[in-house]
Amino acid sequence: MDFSPQELDAVESRADQLYRLKKKYGATVGEMLDYLERSKKELDEIEYADDRIVQLQGTLAKQEKGNARRGAHAFRCAQGCGKSARGAHSAGSCASWT
Repeated sequence: MDFSPQELDAVESRADQLYRLKKKYGATVGEMLDYLERSKKELDEIEYADDRIVQLQGTLAKQEKGNARRGAHAFRCAQGCGKSARGAHSAGSCASWT
């Protein structure tokens, strides 16, 4: 069987590289690929963090607006919204609910 020293060096170098990769990223190819997918997902989250912040700020603003509306409604109802105090009142039927 013929072989060249260069081929042997290339094969040993590749085997060493695979050994180091297994040690760092997982013992099997499947574990290495799982690590790769987790890393890609994390990188994606980092790259689009600014967009996510803007989205969350918009959601927060909508929720704060809704909370302010509900608070104002509760205040008006406490002051008297025109509905009788005996069970006829609900947020959906209240004229002050806007």
